Amino acid sequence: MRHNFTLFELLLIVGVIAIAAAMMHPMLSAARAAAEEAGCRSNLSLFSKASTSYSNDNDNWAITGYLGAKTGNWFHVFERSYGVSKDAFHCPADANYSFTSKGLNYGLNVLTFGETFNNNQKKVPHKVDEISKFGRNDKLIMFIDTPPVCAGYNGKIRHGGGQGAYYESTSPVAPYNSASAYYPAYVRHSDNAEAMMFDGHVETLSVRQLTDERDQYTNPRVEQWRDGNLALRGNVK
Repeated sequence: MRHNFTLFELLLIVGVIAIAAAMMHPMLSAARAAAEEAGCRSNLSLFSKASTSYSNDNDNWAITGYLGAKTGNWFHVFERSYGVSKDAFHCPADANYSFTSKGLNYGLNVLTFGETFNNNQKKVPHKVDEISKFGRNDKLIMFIDTPPVCAGYNGKIRHGGGQGAYYESTSPVAPYNSASAYYPAYVRHSDNAEAMMFDGHVETLSVRQLTDERDQYTNPRVEQWRDGNLALRGNVK
């Protein structure tokens, strides 16, 4: 005998399914977020290996933001010379990405590691040993989550200019009061950002750490510097 469901029974079934889906949603969202964070950390670990290889191949110089018209930016070097795939510059938690200086999801801390080898620039490069003399390689941010320059973000969580491939600790942290910032970090992982430290390990940093405690993680001589751009100049004494 075939049983025909009554309207009440159908509504009951639909209600049970809706409740089950509602209960599962937070679990699925948490699992997705955990997978995105793990993917982001994996990307940054690749940058760690590439940074070490670059320094070993270039007389102990730390990678800098821009290495000239023929060489390109730091990410061009990583992709072309050290086998880092273009996908690794895309954080899984961000829908916006392109393999350009504006479209990257990670930025190099150029206030410490420099922007270019052009001596007329204030943000100049340095050798690994010089930076290591600060004695805080495990706390010094080298690469961090950053927002790309894209239509959906411009004027909302970052300025329409600048680059996604650079990070400056003097900028407010996106998406908090960062609409006019050119080079902000981006706490896209549940109000946290993933960062690769100078010693190569990856660490999760909160908004508070990147604002109230930023001096512990970025330029180790901020209070002593007299340069308006907080640039590292000359040899570390």
